[in-house]
Amino acid sequence: MAHEVAHHRQNHVVARFGLAAVVVVPLLVGVEFGRPELVRLVGLALLPYAFLWFKLIRRTEFVADREAARAVGPDAMARALETLLARRLILEPTGTTSRLLDVHPTVSTRIDRLESPADI
Repeated sequence: MAHEVAHHRQNHVVARFGLAAVVVVPLLVGVEFGRPELVRLVGLALLPYAFLWFKLIRRTEFVADREAARAVGPDAMARALETLLARRLILEPTGTTSRLLDVHPTVSTRIDRLESPADI
């Protein structure tokens, strides 16, 4: 819970939805008003934009992990991540492509960062 609270306190949810709107709104405008050039432009920008968006989301995960670890302790946060993984409530990417497209860092990376005093 502390991790999710940190997302809200740090305005990560607003930032994520705002960044999604940057793509969705022009796409909807292009479709609704018959502007194929706008739809094409969004399409061309979508892949690089998605990689930047995914990078931001991964970064916010580390920030929320760090804030949660400050609230409940790094060991409790690591155990929570391991429990979520064991119960398959969070999934690990299995291949190179899934790692590139997964918006969450791996649990092992997240736990390693929790164990680093510089990150807490």
